[in-house]
Amino acid sequence: MSAVFDTQRVIEVIGRTIAPVVGETVATTTGQMHCRRLGINDGTITAADLERLLASVEKGLTVFVGNQAAGKAIAKVRRSLIPEVGA
Repeated sequence: MSAVFDTQRVIEVIGRTIAPVVGETVATTTGQMHCRRLGINDGTITAADLERLLASVEKGLTVFVGNQAAGKAIAKVRRSLIPEVGA
């Protein structure tokens, strides 16, 4: 069985993690906007959809902060959601 994540928690973790990088306003809407664009609905999100979402957020974040900072931010989101990914 594939891992399933609470969509609202994912959105909150994304926002909380990227807020120091892009500011509170952008951070609070980023997860919601990307979910909507990818057709990810409220409720739960599969591991595959989580990866699609994180890739999409990282791509958008790169425009604001560059590849390295975007990659670090998304890695931090991933570690927060999937602790076994590592520190």
